[in-house]
This record gives sequence, structure tokens and C-alpha cells, in this order.
Amino acid sequence: MIKFEFKRYFFSKTTVFILFFLLIVSCISFFTSLSEKQEWVYQLQSGVDPNLNTKAVISVIENYSGLQFLFNLWFNSLGVDVVLIIVLISWIGVSFSPRMQIEKENGFGDLVITRSIFKKRFYDILIAQSLYIVSVMFIYVMITVILAMTFGGLPTAPFKFADQYFSILKMSIITFLQFIWLSLVVLSINAFCLACNVWIENKYLLQILPFVLFVIVPVLAGTIIGNSIPITAPALMLYQPEVLVGALGYVFQPYATFFNFIEHSTVVITTLILFAVIYPIYIKKWSEDYL
Repeated sequence: MIKFEFKRYFFSKTTVFILFFLLIVSCISFFTSLSEKQEWVYQLQSGVDPNLNTKAVISVIENYSGLQFLFNLWFNSLGVDVVLIIVLISWIGVSFSPRMQIEKENGFGDLVITRSIFKKRFYDILIAQSLYIVSVMFIYVMITVILAMTFGGLPTAPFKFADQYFSILKMSIITFLQFIWLSLVVLSINAFCLACNVWIENKYLLQILPFVLFVIVPVLAGTIIGNSIPITAPALMLYQPEVLVGALGYVFQPYATFFNFIEHSTVVITTLILFAVIYPIYIKKWSEDYL
């Protein structure tokens, strides 16, 4: 059953569309980095400024390899990271959140439950969706790495950001961790929103639920409540969409600690706790409804 559900997701048109959209967003960041690099190249070649430190400019240009393009996408993209996470959150609502409600409405759920139990059906759906999400995220990250090297060129030496150097090995580890992290973000939000069907029994409301809860509400809360009650601002900022993509950025700050990463993981931690609370209520209610 899990294998069937996985194939059902993976060979859908949504997969191609989501990957295409995510890659377009990534390419916007790469174009920005490429434009910055070309500006430095132009300054070097034009010779307009006689006081230009040629050696320093050459060093900056050489620093703009595919590694830095990849780094900029996730941790220094000036807004592209926000678009990226909004696309991922919207994808959850469109593709996954209303699945159990749709099965109930079209009668397929009744057919399945006559041969199984609701708890097992929920597990099958959640596992299939999770495998699909991880697969899509892996493909996205791998293609993104290839595009970064295409735009920025293959690295010949470590690139420098602030006071730190990033070698190929270090960026490979960061890329792997970013894949794990983005997958965890999407998986946790998806599990929570899927279980929210315990109270929301309208497929259209379930489709917009992730976007409302994890984009609209945090932005409005941070803007309205944060400005009205300044003491709440630091806590509310931890729920903003941009925090989700750049949570691993703490690695690049010399005085940061692991606690900083935990702070930036607030959304994921909160979501998993809420899912653990809602899950038994959801299973009990829907098991009784199907009976």
C-alpha cells in the first residue's frame, strides 16, 4: 500500500511543477550572485578607478565560485530564501493536507477501512507522503548543486565568507545538512496539518491551512503584536518564514552556540509537539467516525 501511494504521488504533474518552481527560485539567487561577480569583473577590466585595489578585487572575483553561489542561496539571498520556504509550505497544502478528507468525501476511505483500520491507513499515507517529500527534496538539492556550479564555476579553492573559509568538503557537509533540515521542516509541517483534519473537515480550508498558519499568521503576529508589545518581538521573530531556511546559519557565526540553532528550530519543535498532542485525538475521532 505504501509503495502504491508513493508512486501515485511521485508520478504526478505536481512533482514536475514543484521542482521546476523551486529551481526557478534558486536560479534567481544564482543570477543575483552572477551579476555581483560581473560587476567586480567590469570594475577590474574597465580601469576607471585608479585607486582600485586590483589584488583585492581579483580575490573577490575568485571567491565567487559555485560554492559561494550555493551558500548565498540559503544564507545570504536577500529574500529568495523566504520565497523558497513559502513555495514549500504552499506545496504541503496543495498536495498533502486534505488527502484524508478527500478520501472520506469520495468514499474511497470507506472502502479502505473495510479491509483495514484507520490508524494503519493514516500511517500508510503519512509514510508515503514523507518518502515522496524526502525524494523531491533530494532531487531539488542535487540539481541545485549542479546549477550552482554551472553558474559560478567549479571551485578551485575554498571561498571566504566573513572570517571563515569553506572548503569543498565543508560545503558538501553543509549541503547534506541543509537537505536533512529542509526535509524535516516540510515533514513536520505536513504531519501537523494532516492531523488538523480532526477539526477542519473542509478540503479547501485544509489546502490553505499551511500557508495561513506558517506564513500569514507569523507575519501578522510579528508586525502587529510585535510592534504593539515589543517584549514579544524576539519570540515572535523565531516563527517567521525566513528563519526556517537559514536555521543552519548559526554554524557560520563564530560566537554562536547550539542553543542558537535550537532557537531557530522553534517552528519545527513546536509543530512536532502539537502533532504529538493532536495525533491520538485525531486517530480516536476518525476511527469512531468510520465505524
